Order: sequence, then structure tokens, then C-alpha cells
Amino acid sequence: MPDQVRHDEIKDEFYFETVNIYSWFEDTLFFNTFFIMKGYQMITKMLVGFDASEESYKAFDFALDMAASHKSEPEILVLSVIRPPEGMNLVDTDSLLDEAAQEFKTELAGLTEKAKSANLKISTDVAVGHPADTIVRYAEEKGCSLIIVGHKGRSKLGGLLLGSVSRHIASLAGCTVVIVR
Repeated sequence: MPDQVRHDEIKDEFYFETVNIYSWFEDTLFFNTFFIMKGYQMITKMLVGFDASEESYKAFDFALDMAASHKSEPEILVLSVIRPPEGMNLVDTDSLLDEAAQEFKTELAGLTEKAKSANLKISTDVAVGHPADTIVRYAEEKGCSLIIVGHKGRSKLGGLLLGSVSRHIASLAGCTVVIVR
């Protein structure tokens, strides 16, 4: 009789394969990502892209739930990325970046308290750059096996809708990406 693995022997280690489907309807391009559970992989670090939007709070809560239910209790890394405005002089840019960084640090302090109250490991950071590229690079540098982002977000500078950032992350990342709605 072949060896069988019982469910209780599996250590909550998994990975998803993503399937992206593009479709057109009445001159509008729709993009859907489906996650297919494929196997088991140890998740030791997960990165949450956070821009203080409602969707990024949902992504953070998803990460908390996932980390709390994972036997290995992965570390949650939260990164806020400030996209510098183009066409401004250096003095104006520096003051705007400092202001946005301070706002993010205030928001991130609240997330840290929430994670620590659930006895979860967390670290936060603020970076400047293109959000998708910066998040993917940060995940690679920190050895994250999972990136979690909201479906849409809002830029702290200019209020730009950033729905394309999550799609760009999914296409660039070398690890699993979960896009939370």
C-alpha cells in the first residue's frame, strides 16, 4: 500500500499558481487573476504593499489572518512606497516626500500595534520610487515568498488611482502574489 499523507501532517505550507485572464467587453479590458493551490511551500516572510487605501487595509488584514493561521508564523513586512512627483523642483519635492513619509509612518505605527496585539512578527518601512518596481525589489532583497497587495490603491501624492500597480507586481514578481479585493 502506498504511503499516504494525512491532512494533520501537512504544516500549512502552500503556494498558489496564478492564472491571468484578459477579456474585452464593450471596449473595456478586464483583467482577472485566479489563484490555484498547487502544493506546499514554507512561507517565512510575506510582504504587504501598503498605501493607506481601503484595499491596502484589506490586504494587511488578509496577511494577519494568514500569518495567524500558519503554523510557522511568518514575519509580516509592510512597505509603503512614495512615488515622487515629476516636474517639480528639488525643494518642493523634498518637502512633499517628507510629509508623505511622515503620514505613512503614522499609519504604519497603527498596523504594528495591531500585529503585535495578535503576537505576530512585523516590520515596516517606507521607500521612494515606482511602487511596483520598489515592492518587487524589496521582496527579493528581503527573501519574501509571498507579496500581498490590494486590488486598487491611491497614491499619497496626487491621489492617482493605482490599480495597474497590482497587475504590474503580479507580472514582475518572482514569488507568489495575492491581490486582495
